[in-house]
Amino acid sequence: EERLRYAESDATLARANARAENERLRAMAVEDRYRYSLAAGILALCTLGVVIALYFQQRKYGALMRTRGREMEIAISTDFLTTVHSRRYITDAGNAAVERALENGLNLAVAIVDIDHFKQINDRFGHTAGDEVLIAVAAAMRAACRDSDILSRYGGEEFAVLLQGISRDHALVAAERLRAAVAGGVVPCGDQTITP
Repeated sequence: EERLRYAESDATLARANARAENERLRAMAVEDRYRYSLAAGILALCTLGVVIALYFQQRKYGALMRTRGREMEIAISTDFLTTVHSRRYITDAGNAAVERALENGLNLAVAIVDIDHFKQINDRFGHTAGDEVLIAVAAAMRAACRDSDILSRYGGEEFAVLLQGISRDHALVAAERLRAAVAGGVVPCGDQTITP
């Protein structure tokens, strides 16, 4: 009996130890689960933060690229000296206008304006004065153009004006108005004046 009681008490002690060990292991498992959940949550938050930061960085970069693209488009389509349209712009606009005119039976005219003896102006007064003459001529032509006309610097001292929806007779009148605007301009150069 004594051995039986000893074996029972030993078994009870072993069960109690096993229960305590199971409780300890359960507590460790719960604690490990909590740590893993916390680590996974922190990692998910960090990943979300990086994704959000990258998203806003991409939006900022995209907006910058759109702005730069518009600036480049303006730079390509504008003559830097006279601020009228560039040759490339009027070439593209002219091709499109010709297609529209042919499709819809509309009138279209192009006026080419060339400053007489421009080389002599550059030779006599210098290239800076020549640039001032180009700027003044562009301003005078801009004032003489209709809102629907497209004025561009075609190259050197040549300008082109695309006149859309205009009859032949009115185109001749518009061309004369452009010529008179250029001829009427006066550009001061020191104590002298340049009349292109």
